[in-house]
Amino acid sequence: MEGRSIWTGRRSASLVSVDVDARILLGGPSGAGGLLVEAQHEEELRRFVAYAERSRTKFWILFSVALASMVAGGAFSVVWPKARWAVAAGALLFALTALVFPFATPQTIRVFGLRRSRQIVRWSSVAMLGLAAWLADLASRT
Repeated sequence: MEGRSIWTGRRSASLVSVDVDARILLGGPSGAGGLLVEAQHEEELRRFVAYAERSRTKFWILFSVALASMVAGGAFSVVWPKARWAVAAGALLFALTALVFPFATPQTIRVFGLRRSRQIVRWSSVAMLGLAAWLADLASRT
């Protein structure tokens, strides 16, 4: 079957269709969908989709707490400078969440493939750890 592999992002004629919940990776309506992947990566794809399904709730809770912490810390830092610690803590939580749950956007997965998208998310989370350290340093100076 000619197409582009969801796992590697490469075009190939030797792809197999795997029925998994494509919504977990690519968004859109729920339900099973046939994702094209090389036969040797089929099991890896199934494991990652199962991991994403199990981890979805934890990811969204941690992501929401990190975002709320950064927004609240930024809003209150005008009147209470110590609130900048909440921004640093939120950035740290966000980076750790992305490191543990390397879920990329559907657009990134379509362009790079799932394997490379996970690497991009992990490297971005390392950069975010540096940003969190810098924000913590700024907060300690106030």
